[in-house]
Parts: sequence; structure tokens; C-alpha cells
Amino acid sequence: MAGVVIVLGIARDLPIATALELVAWLLPALLEYAAVQTGRLSYHPGRTWIFGGLMGFGAGRLLHRYLLDPTDPWVWVVGAVCGAVGLAANFIRTGSR
Repeated sequence: MAGVVIVLGIARDLPIATALELVAWLLPALLEYAAVQTGRLSYHPGRTWIFGGLMGFGAGRLLHRYLLDPTDPWVWVVGAVCGAVGLAANFIRTGSR
């Protein structure tokens, strides 16, 4: 999904994603991932497809923004926050076993 979004963004010369747009696409998927990893929510394949699609679209918009300007601080902040939340969720999961 992310690859398709990047190609379309470049081919159609789409404007870069705003910070609010990135948060809107990535935050729901990130929160669902953290909830499943920490045991607050049980795994469900249908939900994974929905949130995976959101994450793929958001990641494509984020990477499109990165390709246009690799020094853009929002790209790095969003990537670092997503990585930190995912890492924290995994530490919580493995620490509770």
C-alpha cells in the first residue's frame, strides 16, 4: 500500500502531507497496535486489515514527504514517535510474560 501511495504521489505531483494528515492516518493504527501488543485488545484479523491499510497509506504519505525533503523535521519526529510507541508496547508485552 505504501509503495502505491508513494508512486501515485510522485506521478500526480501531490502536495506534501501536512502534520495533521500524517497524525490522522498513523495514530489510529499505532494505538491499535499498541493495544494488541500490550494485551488490552485481542487480535482480530479484520481489524488488522483495516488498520494495516490506514498505516500503509499514512506510511506512504510520510515517505512521499521524506522523498521530497529528507531534512524535513516532521518526517523524523513522526517516525521517532511511531518507533518509540511500538518499542514501548513490545517491552511492556515481553516484560509481562
